[in-house]
Amino acid sequence: MEKQTLIRRIQSTATGTGMINIKEIAAFNGCDPDSDCRKKITNGLDYISNGREKLFFVDDIAQRMLELRKV
Repeated sequence: MEKQTLIRRIQSTATGTGMINIKEIAAFNGCDPDSDCRKKITNGLDYISNGREKLFFVDDIAQRMLELRKV
């Protein structure tokens, strides 16, 4: 899968443009927000906190998912 295709799919589930929160990441991957699967993706990535949630850049999430995929 190409990065741009993955970015478009992630953005279709995200509420904001270019940003995605932890719950949306978990929902996209079909895992629990507190699970290791979500933590593997977000560990070490830059985020913006708005006081209620952490918002991650969709580009960073897509890149991490491509790095973690098994071919």
